[in-house]
Amino acid sequence: MSYTKPNYKRTPEEELLLRCLMVESAHQDYMIAKLRDMLGPERAKRQVPISVSANPLRKTLNSTATMYNLAAVSGMGDRLFGLLRGAVPPETMERYGRAGLVPMPHGLTEGGVHGGLRDALEYLQACEYVVVAVGWAGVARQPYIHVIRSCDANPLYDASVDPYNPIRIEISRQRMYKGQLADVCDVWDLLEPSLTVRLGDRDGRIITGEIPSLRADYEAGLLSGEGYWWRWRQGERKGQAYLPCVVYGMVGRLHRGMLLSEGGLEAGVMRTSAMTVTIDCGFPDRNVVGLKTGTDSDDQMAEGTALNPGDIRVWHNADETRPGTHWEFGPGADAEAMWRNSRTFEADISAALGFPVDYTSTGGAPLDHEVKARQQALSRWFGICRHGDVPLIERIAAVAGKALNEDIPETGYSTIYLEEVTEALEAAMPGDEEGTEEEDGGDEEDMEDDSEDTGDEDGTDT
Repeated sequence: MSYTKPNYKRTPEEELLLRCLMVESAHQDYMIAKLRDMLGPERAKRQVPISVSANPLRKTLNSTATMYNLAAVSGMGDRLFGLLRGAVPPETMERYGRAGLVPMPHGLTEGGVHGGLRDALEYLQACEYVVVAVGWAGVARQPYIHVIRSCDANPLYDASVDPYNPIRIEISRQRMYKGQLADVCDVWDLLEPSLTVRLGDRDGRIITGEIPSLRADYEAGLLSGEGYWWRWRQGERKGQAYLPCVVYGMVGRLHRGMLLSEGGLEAGVMRTSAMTVTIDCGFPDRNVVGLKTGTDSDDQMAEGTALNPGDIRVWHNADETRPGTHWEFGPGADAEAMWRNSRTFEADISAALGFPVDYTSTGGAPLDHEVKARQQALSRWFGICRHGDVPLIERIAAVAGKALNEDIPETGYSTIYLEEVTEALEAAMPGDEEGTEEEDGGDEEDMEDDSEDTGDEDGTDT
């Protein structure tokens, strides 16, 4: 039996680009093309401008991408916590410290100019994978993370070498080249440890030595071969090269979520049509025969007469021997039904991301089973993010330790999220000692009372 290649509607590159644009609410061109496909060119011209307010993926991410609202790290010392811009009140640090934790540092959750883990989680949930790179800010002397959009990263794996971690990553980005920003492709390769910058795409001309920010390291031989800078410094991995990039999720699961992209486009068309119906077709169709309004212009009657609030239309028979008549038909479409169907459709799409709530039927509040389903859907991402966050922190520690020439631990980290954090903090809360003593004292008094009662009974028996 021969291998049959799946026949997807869009190539992986096209699908990834569409998903990322939907996360960023920048997919108007795709929606216009979908509108024309569904309604035809002529009907599409009669619609109101395309509505981007119907973006169920974006709306759902606002609710599902909340894991980093409450996240904590174990094994992180004060030095690395400070380098990652971790700044919280002392009482909070004390509360987390009793559980052996620190809050997830601000430099990870929010990041800097290149985004943080909140942004990465949105791309992860929309595209099934995302790449986060680790960098070092030479002037600020601190590490930072760089969220790479899924459509701009191409991880390559070799199962015979490592089935879990890529051996090569191609990242499309912009760098300063000859005094202006240029589109380039950074190629990180572990087979022959190296960082290569190519102009344009991965097949472009190599310009690594011409990039101002890399020129000194390139001339010093730190970007390839034995001098490759990104190597572990501790434990059994000492001396081994690593990619300063972490892949969250699985690359091969992209097309399993096509409901998100296709449904998002269709939802935009439905909402646009509902708006058009409300504006143009949601009113009765009025008609006259043999009548005209009180105007001197017969040409105006060909298109009808526009009225302002409070105006009175006076009709006259066009032919006194043949009295005219007037009548009306119902609205050309049921605008309320279209809006209701549009909201229901968006709720179905949201369910694909684990948020099965139909506000139309619940009156605005999710039901208990819907809340539980959402929590279960969120827990799916706990393990995926944990298996990305831990290697990311390890790489940050390695980069910071080498740049500062300090001994920052490269292992021993773990992360927890949401209710896991709540449970850990509650378990570490100190007990109410006074309450315990009072309870113990009460028990002793009860025992004394019992013993006295027992003695009375014994005396009575005697």
